[in-house]
Amino acid sequence: MRLKFVIGAVEPKLAAERARRMVERGWKAIKVKVGRDEHPAGDVERLRAVRDAIGPTVFLSVDANGGYTVDQAVWAASRFERLDVALFEQPTPRGDHGAMAQVRRRCGLPIMADERVFTPQDALAIIRAEAADVFSLYPGKHGGIRATQAIAAMAEAAGIPCTIGSNLEREVATAAMAHVTVATANICCERFPGDLIGPLYFEQPLSRTPLRRQLIERWHTDIRRNVDLESAVASTDGYSFAEIEELKNLLVMHYMESGEWNWGWSLKQFDINRNELTSRPSRHVGFGGTGGKSVRGYGRREDDIPF
Repeated sequence: MRLKFVIGAVEPKLAAERARRMVERGWKAIKVKVGRDEHPAGDVERLRAVRDAIGPTVFLSVDANGGYTVDQAVWAASRFERLDVALFEQPTPRGDHGAMAQVRRRCGLPIMADERVFTPQDALAIIRAEAADVFSLYPGKHGGIRATQAIAAMAEAAGIPCTIGSNLEREVATAAMAHVTVATANICCERFPGDLIGPLYFEQPLSRTPLRRQLIERWHTDIRRNVDLESAVASTDGYSFAEIEELKNLLVMHYMESGEWNWGWSLKQFDINRNELTSRPSRHVGFGGTGGKSVRGYGRREDDIPF
């Protein structure tokens, strides 16, 4: 499942530093907030700084949260295109489908509707107005899983792909959203990275057992600090031995396939022998952005790993 990390509408230097740091941690898709200033020139400056910091290959999108007029959105979009922005989310305020339809007709970027899509009636109105190329869906906005899937089906019938959005939900809701994503054919995170990142914004998890992505990201950080992985997982609660072994294997396979493996690390540290590594079939681990691939057919289910 491809995901993107979100950068706030902060000053360009800070936005660039945050984006660079997240890409260094393995994120391959970044979304930047725009539409907060009186004129979008500041947004263009922020996007240019971010693009310079993350390089040309990282997926980059923008989210105005309805902060632009039609003319501002069109002006900004023409400049975002030069920075290889891949997706323009909610350029104009909710409630005026005609305004967003104008932006869509007048710019070359795909337009994603978010704040405009709460109910099936909203979705139908946007479809009729030809106001969006993509829908951002999430159960908390639509009133549940069933309603989310109903809107996804309507969009699919109209030829409009969807992705998963976020209100920075905590662990339980994020897990439910992940299930909705993998169970709904028209939620296309491989094409348009999703926003299942809520738990990353909180210092302490609500659940005793962290989401798998949180757990393996913590191990990744420990390894970078040359902390023995066995020590890092010794206090991990809520996972069986088999699950921990599966996650460790996925982590090592990522390092091997990405070329990041440091042969100075001890294979004993990971409790995996070299013959087992070289005899395994290829498993690609992706975490958002272009080129990432989901982990399929490994263990019991598809896992989202932060690389």
